[in-house]
Amino acid sequence: MPTFDYFSWKALEGDFFYHIQSEGASAAFKAADALWLLLQGTRLGDLDLTGLPPEPVAKALLGALRRHAEDGSFQLRGCTALYWLCKRFRSLRATLQRDPSAYATVRAATKACPIILGPTDDYKELCVWLQPPQGEEHGQRQSRSGYAGTVSGGSSHGTNSSAQKAAASSAEKLGTTIVPTSAEEMPTGEGAPVAMFSARFDGGPIEQKMRRVHKILVDNSYNALMVQVDAGESFGVLTARYLNKLKVDNGLMIAVCTKHYGEMTSSKYCSYYELKFAVTHGITVLPLRVEDTYPPQPPCGKDHLDKECDAEAFIAMTIGPDVLYVDCRTMSEMAIARAIATRLCKLRDERQVR
Repeated sequence: MPTFDYFSWKALEGDFFYHIQSEGASAAFKAADALWLLLQGTRLGDLDLTGLPPEPVAKALLGALRRHAEDGSFQLRGCTALYWLCKRFRSLRATLQRDPSAYATVRAATKACPIILGPTDDYKELCVWLQPPQGEEHGQRQSRSGYAGTVSGGSSHGTNSSAQKAAASSAEKLGTTIVPTSAEEMPTGEGAPVAMFSARFDGGPIEQKMRRVHKILVDNSYNALMVQVDAGESFGVLTARYLNKLKVDNGLMIAVCTKHYGEMTSSKYCSYYELKFAVTHGITVLPLRVEDTYPPQPPCGKDHLDKECDAEAFIAMTIGPDVLYVDCRTMSEMAIARAIATRLCKLRDERQVR
């Protein structure tokens, strides 16, 4: 599985079209997920949609939604990617409205993912955008809100709910709404798994930048942990406490991949032992690429404490070439926080589906 580059459409295009057509739901999911990240990230001004053809991309997503109709995780990601595609390219909505099968495909997604898709405002808004203008289509009747209610025995269910009205109102206003580029666009972290920053702490500019990223996440209700020792506290105790939280809560380790990240040092609480802990307990690692050297190249060898180069082995096991990383080298603190938040929300959604 390739490392999807979702920071520009030009970089993502080939991998997206290849893997979205896969017979395997996992490969298609990763392609849709990378597109979702790209479409969301453009609001922060760091990513590039230049050359993205909305209609072929939408067709590919809809085809994959039909192909993997029983996979709840893909239905969730495919619909959210389509939502953001329609949000970024407003003219696409009218095109898809003329194809009743597009609406039917999106509506059918709730069969595989009823808990997440059914109640969400984004999903309802997508249905508003895609519903054909005819009053009746394939046994469904359009409600006053524009959100479809099922026709059954001459009665409809939920056609006039406040949530549906809100979705329609939101869709009507969208054409004149300016998309914010501030922390207001950060999704709430409520219910997201715990995350811990793992790094070589040296007080330098990268550490300071990551501490600002950490603050953005905390300010948006993410349970993000980053060791910072105040008077009377122990660095080692906090590290052990945070690692245990990752294990207990099945959390996410955020690896700040400087060149020497993962090096074995005399400290029992260095990034080497954090990686070892992640491998031992099966903790998911999200690498952040912060320097040109990547993956990290921790020193080792006969003249080093790490004589057998075990650090290299742990790097290979957790941050290999098939692991999707966030390229933070030119990203703002807000963009990095948004990328981390997206991954945490994805984990949260996947666990709710299961």
